[in-house]
Amino acid sequence: MLLNKEPRLRSLALGAIVASALTTAGFVETTPAHAKTAAQQQVLTASAVAVADKYAADTAEQIFKQGGNVVDAAVAIAFTLAVTYPEAGNIGGSGFMTLYVDHRPYFLDYRERAPLAATRNMYLDEKGGVIKGMSLYGHRAVGVPGTVDGMWEAQKRFGKLKWKQVLAPAIKYAQDGFVVDDQLVARRDEPRRISPARPTSISTSAA
Repeated sequence: MLLNKEPRLRSLALGAIVASALTTAGFVETTPAHAKTAAQQQVLTASAVAVADKYAADTAEQIFKQGGNVVDAAVAIAFTLAVTYPEAGNIGGSGFMTLYVDHRPYFLDYRERAPLAATRNMYLDEKGGVIKGMSLYGHRAVGVPGTVDGMWEAQKRFGKLKWKQVLAPAIKYAQDGFVVDDQLVARRDEPRRISPARPTSISTSAA
C-alpha cells in the first residue's frame, strides 16, 4: 500500500479500474444518478494504491511526487507491470477502464479488434468447414491489441503529466533491469516443460 499525502478531494475522486470486456473503442458519458442525501464532510486526506509488486508501487510513488494524479499513476503502473509482472500488465492485450472524474462517470473500451484484413470465412476451408486450430494458433489467430491506445487516451484526457514522464519508470526497468522473482522465472520455464519444441517469448533480467 502506498500513501499519497496530497490532501485533495479531486485526486481521490479519480478512479481507474482496468479489466476486460466489450468490443468497441471510445468514451461513453452517462448521466450519474445522485442519491438525495445531505452533503457529507470530507473525511479522507490521502489516497491509496494497491498493486501487484514493489516495482509498480515505486512507480506510483514517483508519479505522485511529480504532481501526477491517479490516472497518471494507473497508466504508469500498467506499463511498469508489463515489464516486471507480465501477467498483470500486458501491453499486448486489451481491456476497459471506468473513471469518475469531477463528479462525472466515464467509460473507455480498448478491447482488441480483428485486423482490417480479417474476413468472416478466414477460418473455413473451401467446403465451409472449420479448420481446426486456425482460430487459436498462428498469425491469423491474433487480434490487434488495444491496451497502449487505451492508456494513451486515458492519460491524454485525464492525466496531468507528460506522456514521457508516465512511461519513464517502465523504460528504466526495461533498460536497467530488475531483480526477477521466482514466479516470473517459473512462468518463463513453463512453456518449455509443456512443449520443448515451442520457444517461449518471456525473457528475464536481473540488476
